[in-house]
Amino acid sequence: MLRKLGIEPGEGRIFFWSAAALFLLGWTDVSFKNVAETFFSKRVGVEYYPWAFLASSLLLVGTTLLFGRLTTRRDRLWLLPRTFFVLGILLLPLWFMVRAETPGIYATLLIVQKQLTSISLIAFWVALGDLLHGRQAKRLFAPMMAGLTVGTILGSLASGPIGAWLGIDALLPLSTLTIMAAGVVTLPLRKLRPKFVPLREPPVAAERPAEEDGEPLSVRAAWAESSLFRLLSISALVGGLLGPMLYFLFLDVANQYTGGAGGEQKLLQFYSVFRTWVGTGVLIAQVFLVGFIYRRFGVPLSSVLLPFTYLFGFFGLSVSPGVATGVFAKAGTEVEDKAVYDPGLRVLYNLFPESLRSRATALLEGPIKRAGGALGNLLTILATQLGSAVWVTYTALPMAALWFVASLVLWRRYPQLLLEASAGSAIEDKELLDATTVRALVPEMCSEDPARARVAVGIVVEAEPAVAVEALAEAAEAAPNAARPALIAAMAEILERAGSESIQSRKAARRLAGLLGEGVELGDADRADVVQAYGRLLSGQEAVPVLESMQEDPCAAVRLAARAGLVLRGVEIEDLDGVLAQAVRGEDTLARRTAREELRFLLLRDRDDARWPARLGMLSEAYGARATERVAVAEVVAEVAARHGESTAGVAEVLLAERESPDVGLRAALLRICGHAGLDEQTGWLVEHLGSEREEWVAAAREGLCSLGPVTSNVLLRELAFGKRGKREA
Repeated sequence: MLRKLGIEPGEGRIFFWSAAALFLLGWTDVSFKNVAETFFSKRVGVEYYPWAFLASSLLLVGTTLLFGRLTTRRDRLWLLPRTFFVLGILLLPLWFMVRAETPGIYATLLIVQKQLTSISLIAFWVALGDLLHGRQAKRLFAPMMAGLTVGTILGSLASGPIGAWLGIDALLPLSTLTIMAAGVVTLPLRKLRPKFVPLREPPVAAERPAEEDGEPLSVRAAWAESSLFRLLSISALVGGLLGPMLYFLFLDVANQYTGGAGGEQKLLQFYSVFRTWVGTGVLIAQVFLVGFIYRRFGVPLSSVLLPFTYLFGFFGLSVSPGVATGVFAKAGTEVEDKAVYDPGLRVLYNLFPESLRSRATALLEGPIKRAGGALGNLLTILATQLGSAVWVTYTALPMAALWFVASLVLWRRYPQLLLEASAGSAIEDKELLDATTVRALVPEMCSEDPARARVAVGIVVEAEPAVAVEALAEAAEAAPNAARPALIAAMAEILERAGSESIQSRKAARRLAGLLGEGVELGDADRADVVQAYGRLLSGQEAVPVLESMQEDPCAAVRLAARAGLVLRGVEIEDLDGVLAQAVRGEDTLARRTAREELRFLLLRDRDDARWPARLGMLSEAYGARATERVAVAEVVAEVAARHGESTAGVAEVLLAERESPDVGLRAALLRICGHAGLDEQTGWLVEHLGSEREEWVAAAREGLCSLGPVTSNVLLRELAFGKRGKREA
């Protein structure tokens, strides 16, 4: 179960205590929010909400700044539970003041609720940075957030009955208990801190590139430097602006709907039911719908849904300003924002260069978004002072339309933005490479600009293999002759990485068949790769006619690839193994390469075949025959050893005659082979390379030692105690 959630061994306790803390924080937040908004709506007035929200926004700037500075001066894991304890204790005086009906207490409740939510979550996420490095954070944060969502659902569901039973104000001391319980469950986290990590330098910060530690980035500089920042800043500003405007309209219709005798309890029950269903909707969307939406529409097009929902909601409220319209508008935007838009936005932030990413994200999530919130409250105040609540919808509609247009522009420009982002470094987040985006890169791969086409191809090969090969095949069909070799080579690379795993695509195979027809200029190597790819992508007898026709090709490598494809489909032709052996021994370089690739595929695919040892022996023969091809052969044997283990031990010992070769690639492959083939007598040689200056040798030695397992423990312990510092650290 934990593995399905992405939780690896040793992370279970961190996940459990963190998810429990988020559950209790979600319960606290929604209970406090329900009671604060109920009292403010009924005892102060809905028309004063914008003023209270504006004051809260201004105060939040100061409190978050001060708390942020405090976290830099204290051990965050020590500070985390104490923050929760202090916040819980501060709720008790507020409860006493509510009981005494102290003037101004209801506005104070609303403002304090916003501060408590922000400070508690900041404290939690900053402290968690001391426990998890970047890769762990990416895996664990999403399932942890489910705890917050479930806590919100159950806390909201319970607030209505508790308010009816004990009184609405009783939710305040209960919120004290839940947030202090959150403090209790975070106490064990300090003991789970990774060893040898300084208190003031969490792993996440340590991984940050040095370039990010420069001068603070100004909005003007980011605006001038990045077109992505310009589009996202419009979305952040307008999104921050529209949020409080729609929230005010929702609070207004909710207040009107729950008028009359017992209005406070009615309103509390309304909030309880509404937030329970919204939380449930968010959870269902996160678990069942978001993955489908991202795969079907892509991240950038999915980001258009939220501004469209806002636009539709404001339009509905301008035409029919009732409780049903308000509920649907607020629920729709809430679910879309939390389940789809916000996670997608985190993915889009990865398009920023590393030197700009953290600072640009901080500007978008901080000053720009908060400025939008303040502006939204000011516009709400202005609209209600000059007219009525419906004027808020008229003010918001053009803003929502602007956001919608900006999101469409981002979607249309996304392939170009992706090219710009990947020009200097590889794409880190594979969610950026959805099927829609990959298809949109086809024209870029056919570009007459070789550099631009090369970058586009480099992006596509990192996508899901089935999606990538379809896009590459489409591009190869449409590309000019000069661009085709790079596209075909990229497709061959994807199929090589897949090994014996099946990648089926009838659409891609049909496009490749077109490339093998008359009138298409392809070199011998490209034609051999296309035939090989065609045979792998199209299963069954459907591929036989094309493969049979390619047996008449003048190139030996092409004929060999076609025969291998036919044999896999049970077509009786001359002995394939004899043809492979002849090619391995022959003088045709291209035929030897194709034979090596076909042997690799066959060896990875079927260990139970009686011809498997003989085929492995062909690789051994090829290794000894030509020194120039030893690296390529050794890498194939290393892959086979990784799949089939000790079955390759015999040939591995033959290859190790060259183990002192200065060639970096060859020795790295031999180190991997030693471990995967179970040659425990080579443990000492592997350990020696842990202290190498060659990163490739260190990585290969580690892989080999991990594959050998416990049998290496004695040697490793001896090196740990008496070996060189470089080996001990490795």
